[in-house]
Amino acid sequence: MPLYLREDCRADLATIAPEIAGALSGSGTADDSTHISALYRALAQANGVVFRQAARRRTVRLAAAGGFYFAKLHAGVGWGEIAKNLFAGKRPVLGAGNEFAACRRLAKHGVHAPRVAAFGACGRNPARRRSFLVCSELNGMVSLEELTAREDLTPLLRRRVFAASGDLLRALHGAGVHHRDCYLAHIFADSAQWAEGRVALAIIDLHRAWVRRRLPRRWRRRDLAALLVSAAPLRLTTRELLRFAAAYTGDRATWQRDRRFWNGVLRRAERLRRRSARRGRPAAGLADTTIGETVASVTDFHALREPPTLPFRFDVDLRSGPARAVCTALLCWRARREFTVRATINGEERLLQVCFGFGRSRRFRRAVYVAGRLAAAGVGAAPPETGRCNGARLLVHPSLTGRRPEAADLPTLVSALARMHEQALRPRNTGAAFRLRCGEARIAPWQVCPLPRPRRPAIERDLGVLLGRLGGNSAVAEALRLYARARRWPDGRLDAGRVGDHMARFGGCRSRP
Repeated sequence: MPLYLREDCRADLATIAPEIAGALSGSGTADDSTHISALYRALAQANGVVFRQAARRRTVRLAAAGGFYFAKLHAGVGWGEIAKNLFAGKRPVLGAGNEFAACRRLAKHGVHAPRVAAFGACGRNPARRRSFLVCSELNGMVSLEELTAREDLTPLLRRRVFAASGDLLRALHGAGVHHRDCYLAHIFADSAQWAEGRVALAIIDLHRAWVRRRLPRRWRRRDLAALLVSAAPLRLTTRELLRFAAAYTGDRATWQRDRRFWNGVLRRAERLRRRSARRGRPAAGLADTTIGETVASVTDFHALREPPTLPFRFDVDLRSGPARAVCTALLCWRARREFTVRATINGEERLLQVCFGFGRSRRFRRAVYVAGRLAAAGVGAAPPETGRCNGARLLVHPSLTGRRPEAADLPTLVSALARMHEQALRPRNTGAAFRLRCGEARIAPWQVCPLPRPRRPAIERDLGVLLGRLGGNSAVAEALRLYARARRWPDGRLDAGRVGDHMARFGGCRSRP
């Protein structure tokens, strides 16, 4: 497949891929597949800011002498994704070809969209075909999701936003482009003109777009419904809906003449809203101006084979409403199963335990059970808040703060361990997993495993590991006496010799400072 290069971007791309600078400058064959593979590898290895990361797709912002570019790299969707789309009656998206065709079509019809700087695809296997798309950055543009969330949005600007949005979608559909992800976050406005009270819009993120000579009514209804759902936080009035419909069709009486079409749009928007809530994907706008432009967005958990690059963000749907989580630390990772992160939600630090992939409902119920048992044992917080995100189930725990235990904290830790054993819980990392705050022991829920009632060998092992990690300076007899008092057991029920053996075995495994 030939390599497309925009003439004024050859020098910038040559600085990103010096090994094929000759071909990019025009002295080589532009349709050589080796040059496409070399440019793909160069873009994948270039130093840039990762904006979005999925299992086989990544968006990176690159800097060059002529300005900034966005490179979208596709490593093949896999036969599983192709089969899933075909069985659902959908045409699979195999790479960057859809966005390349859509951007070229919109540029031809005068619609403001990212300008393509380079495009290439290599490989005959549709499941492993690699492709890339490099587009120039839209300078001075801010998403409508962020602009409309500000408190200084005047009624005049609201009217102009609805009119400009209708004009943009009319031009988009008139060019034969079906966006398929038409949300406020993918519509950008010129910030300079916005400050002057004018609205000039552009459309981005055409990864799933379809291009045809003429769009069917059902495809146009889908884009319009998605835009209305994403604008739900604006609390649209009937007059504003009429103004948007008039701008889209160019006819002020369109609501009476095309009543069937617009009623279908409203019904489709309601179905989309219910489906988003059921799948845990908040449909409302979630603008966040405090996270900056360097936070990548992760949208597909079950396809991740390795931990995403920190920091990253994703949208969550909690009982209190939709929110955006910005993750700053990865505490636990189990590929295709679950992970735990430290994240900021609505300005507060929380711990998110996310269960995804096959069997996520069972693991979620187990996590809820463990959290409830910890609260009953007095070593955990109140039952956490639950929610959904990207088809996954999650629990929101308060931030676990406090100092690491020391040898003087042995009575508190032994009492906490005894209460955990009474609730049929065992710590995965005895000693190092505990935190002390205000004289009370706390432990993270993901560092606990629910088991049948711990028998004497397991109890003796946990006590021995606890003594070994605290330094081994405390007497075994004193620890056994404290444990028997907490469980209301008679002395001598546990074997001090076996506890001492475990303490000697784990004596070198001290907790990190």
